Amino acid sequence: MLPIAAAGWPFILVPLALALGAWGAGWPKTGLALGLLAGFMAFFFRDPERHPPGVPGAVLAPADGRVTEVREPVEDPFVGRGRQISIFLSPLDVHVNRSPIAALVADVQYRPGAFRPAYRADVSPNHAWEPLLERGLKATLRPEELRAAGVTPEASLPAERLYGLVDLQNGAEATEYWVANDNFFAITKYNRSYFYAMSVIDLGRAVRASRGG
Repeated sequence: MLPIAAAGWPFILVPLALALGAWGAGWPKTGLALGLLAGFMAFFFRDPERHPPGVPGAVLAPADGRVTEVREPVEDPFVGRGRQISIFLSPLDVHVNRSPIAALVADVQYRPGAFRPAYRADVSPNHAWEPLLERGLKATLRPEELRAAGVTPEASLPAERLYGLVDLQNGAEATEYWVANDNFFAITKYNRSYFYAMSVIDLGRAVRASRGG
C-alpha cells in the first residue's frame, strides 16, 4: 500500500464516507463523484519512500516538481547571502516537502504573506511598454525596467522580485494593465489564461476578506 501523508487523511476519509452514504441512499452518480474525489485526494497526498544517494555534502531537491527559477545572490534573514531555487509542483506531483540537507531545526518562525501577486498599473501614452507584453508567461522584468518603459503600478513593488506586464482586454471596456509576479504566473501553469489567473486571485481575496483578513 502506498504510504499517505498524515495531513491528507481528513481530505480522503470525508469524501469517502460521503460516497458510501450516497451509494447507500441510492445516489450512485453522487457516490461515484465523491469516490473519485477521495481517490484523487489519496493520490495527491501520497508519500512514497525516497532513497537519497550517499554522497557527502549533497543537497537534494526538497520536493518533486520542476525548477522554474534560480536566482542569486539573494539575502536570507536566516542564512545570509545565498541562492534561491524555486520549484513548481503540479497537481500530479508528490506534495510532500523534505529537508534538502541533514540539519537540526533551531528555530521556527511564521510570517504571514505580504506579497501581492498582481498590481493594477497605468501605462504611458507613448506605448514604449508594448514590447513588454510579449515576454510570455514568466516574470522577467525588474521594477526599474517597468518604470523606464512608462509602467506605473498602483503601489510600490518589492525590489527583490521579478514581474511581468499583463493586459486584460475587456471587450468594449478599457483594457486593464497589471504588473504580475511569479505567483501570478504560477497559476497560468494550470490554465494559460490571464483571466483565469486573475479569477483565482480574486477568489482568494474574497475568501480572505470573509475571514476578516
